[in-house]
Amino acid sequence: MVGWSRLWRKDRRLTALLASNFALQLYVVASWSAWSAAAAFGQRFFTNVMLAFALGLAALLAFIQKRVPLGWLVAGCAFFIIWNGLLIIRYVLEDVPRMGPVPLDDLLLGQFTVVPRYFKRIIEILLKRS
Repeated sequence: MVGWSRLWRKDRRLTALLASNFALQLYVVASWSAWSAAAAFGQRFFTNVMLAFALGLAALLAFIQKRVPLGWLVAGCAFFIIWNGLLIIRYVLEDVPRMGPVPLDDLLLGQFTVVPRYFKRIIEILLKRS
Protein backbone atom coordinates (compact mmCIF):
# COMPACT_ATOMS: atom_id res chain seq x y z
CA MET A 1 0.00 0.00 0.00
CA VAL A 2 2.97 2.31 0.51
CA GLY A 3 3.62 2.09 -3.22
CA TRP A 4 0.19 3.51 -3.95
CA SER A 5 1.55 6.94 -3.11
CA ARG A 6 4.11 6.51 -5.91
CA LEU A 7 1.42 5.19 -8.25
CA TRP A 8 -0.79 8.18 -7.39
CA ARG A 9 1.71 10.49 -9.05
CA LYS A 10 1.49 8.56 -12.33
CA ASP A 11 -2.18 7.55 -12.48
CA ARG A 12 -4.56 9.11 -9.99
CA ARG A 13 -7.68 7.47 -11.36
CA LEU A 14 -6.24 3.96 -11.20
CA THR A 15 -4.90 4.53 -7.70
CA ALA A 16 -8.24 5.91 -6.52
CA LEU A 17 -10.00 2.83 -7.90
CA LEU A 18 -7.50 0.48 -6.24
CA ALA A 19 -7.80 2.28 -2.89
CA SER A 20 -11.60 2.32 -3.13
CA ASN A 21 -11.67 -1.39 -3.87
CA PHE A 22 -9.40 -2.02 -0.89
CA ALA A 23 -11.55 0.18 1.39
CA LEU A 24 -14.71 -1.69 0.37
CA GLN A 25 -13.00 -5.03 0.93
CA LEU A 26 -11.74 -3.86 4.32
CA TYR A 27 -15.28 -2.87 5.27
CA VAL A 28 -16.61 -6.31 4.32
CA VAL A 29 -13.84 -8.09 6.24
CA ALA A 30 -14.33 -5.89 9.30
CA SER A 31 -18.06 -6.66 9.23
CA TRP A 32 -17.54 -10.42 8.92
CA SER A 33 -18.07 -12.62 11.97
CA ALA A 34 -14.64 -14.28 11.57
CA TRP A 35 -12.47 -11.38 10.38
CA SER A 36 -9.35 -13.58 10.55
CA ALA A 37 -10.83 -16.09 8.06
CA ALA A 38 -10.88 -18.63 10.90
CA ALA A 39 -8.07 -21.17 10.62
CA ALA A 40 -6.19 -19.87 7.60
CA PHE A 41 -2.65 -18.78 6.82
CA GLY A 42 -2.56 -15.09 6.04
CA GLN A 43 -5.49 -12.91 5.19
CA ARG A 44 -7.48 -14.92 2.68
CA PHE A 45 -10.16 -12.28 2.62
CA PHE A 46 -7.76 -9.96 0.83
CA THR A 47 -6.77 -12.26 -2.04
CA ASN A 48 -9.09 -10.44 -4.43
CA VAL A 49 -7.15 -7.19 -3.91
CA MET A 50 -3.84 -8.88 -4.65
CA LEU A 51 -3.60 -7.04 -7.98
CA ALA A 52 -3.83 -3.72 -6.15
CA PHE A 53 -1.07 -4.80 -3.77
CA ALA A 54 1.07 -6.03 -6.67
CA LEU A 55 0.73 -2.72 -8.53
CA GLY A 56 1.64 -0.80 -5.38
CA LEU A 57 4.64 -3.05 -4.78
CA ALA A 58 5.77 -2.63 -8.38
CA ALA A 59 5.55 1.16 -8.09
CA LEU A 60 7.46 1.09 -4.81
CA LEU A 61 10.18 -1.18 -6.17
CA ALA A 62 10.55 0.99 -9.28
CA PHE A 63 11.04 4.01 -7.01
CA ILE A 64 13.51 2.21 -4.73
CA GLN A 65 15.45 0.73 -7.67
CA LYS A 66 16.53 4.24 -8.68
CA ARG A 67 18.13 4.75 -5.25
CA VAL A 68 19.30 1.29 -4.17
CA PRO A 69 21.58 -1.08 -6.10
CA LEU A 70 19.72 -3.96 -7.71
CA GLY A 71 21.62 -6.56 -5.67
CA TRP A 72 20.39 -5.05 -2.40
CA LEU A 73 16.86 -4.85 -3.74
CA VAL A 74 16.91 -8.53 -4.76
CA ALA A 75 18.39 -9.48 -1.36
CA GLY A 76 15.64 -7.55 0.44
CA CYS A 77 12.92 -9.23 -1.60
CA ALA A 78 14.55 -12.65 -1.05
CA PHE A 79 14.60 -11.97 2.71
CA PHE A 80 10.85 -11.38 2.78
CA ILE A 81 10.17 -14.43 0.59
CA ILE A 82 12.20 -16.63 2.95
CA TRP A 83 10.57 -15.02 5.99
CA ASN A 84 7.11 -15.84 4.60
CA GLY A 85 8.22 -19.38 3.71
CA LEU A 86 9.34 -19.91 7.30
CA LEU A 87 5.97 -18.64 8.53
CA ILE A 88 4.24 -21.17 6.27
CA ILE A 89 6.46 -23.96 7.63
CA ARG A 90 5.64 -22.92 11.19
CA TYR A 91 1.93 -22.84 10.34
CA VAL A 92 2.03 -26.33 8.81
CA LEU A 93 3.96 -27.70 11.80
CA GLU A 94 1.50 -25.96 14.15
CA ASP A 95 4.38 -24.11 15.78
CA VAL A 96 2.15 -21.03 15.72
CA PRO A 97 -1.52 -21.27 16.64
CA ARG A 98 -3.93 -21.74 13.76
CA MET A 99 -6.23 -19.21 15.34
CA GLY A 100 -5.56 -16.51 17.89
CA PRO A 101 -2.73 -14.15 18.68
CA VAL A 102 0.97 -14.94 18.49
CA PRO A 103 3.21 -12.98 20.87
CA LEU A 104 5.66 -10.81 18.93
CA ASP A 105 8.74 -12.19 20.69
CA ASP A 106 7.61 -15.77 19.93
CA LEU A 107 6.98 -14.84 16.33
CA LEU A 108 10.40 -13.25 15.82
CA LEU A 109 12.48 -15.76 17.78
CA GLY A 110 10.63 -18.71 16.27
CA GLN A 111 11.57 -17.59 12.76
CA PHE A 112 15.24 -18.19 13.56
CA THR A 113 14.80 -21.43 15.48
CA VAL A 114 12.11 -23.29 13.52
CA VAL A 115 14.42 -25.05 11.05
CA PRO A 116 16.84 -26.46 13.65
CA ARG A 117 13.97 -27.53 15.95
CA TYR A 118 11.93 -29.27 13.26
CA PHE A 119 14.54 -30.16 10.63
CA LYS A 120 13.78 -33.90 10.64
CA ARG A 121 10.03 -33.35 10.46
CA ILE A 122 10.38 -30.79 7.65
CA ILE A 123 12.41 -33.26 5.57
CA GLU A 124 9.84 -36.01 6.21
CA ILE A 125 6.98 -33.76 5.08
CA LEU A 126 8.86 -32.69 1.94
CA LEU A 127 9.71 -36.29 1.02
CA LYS A 128 6.12 -37.47 1.50
CA ARG A 129 4.80 -34.80 -0.87
CA SER A 130 6.98 -35.70 -3.84
